[in-house]
Amino acid sequence: MVSGIALLIVSFGLAAFMVNRLYVGLRDRELNVRGWVYSREKTPAKYWFTLAMATLALLFGVLLLVVAIAGVTGTIR
Repeated sequence: MVSGIALLIVSFGLAAFMVNRLYVGLRDRELNVRGWVYSREKTPAKYWFTLAMATLALLFGVLLLVVAIAGVTGTIR
């Protein structure tokens, strides 16, 4: 039960962080990842690749969140 709640918290954090990254990337037209700035104007290929990876991470985070909710509620044992 404790591990299910921990998974729920971590997967919610992952999904929330990825929503934030996508929002900031689309709003500012640049992403800052570990000190590297990927800009839509200067480095479009790296920018779109990073945005695609953030989208994929968001999908996995939401999927993990659904599984964690199902595990905590007892739907999956």
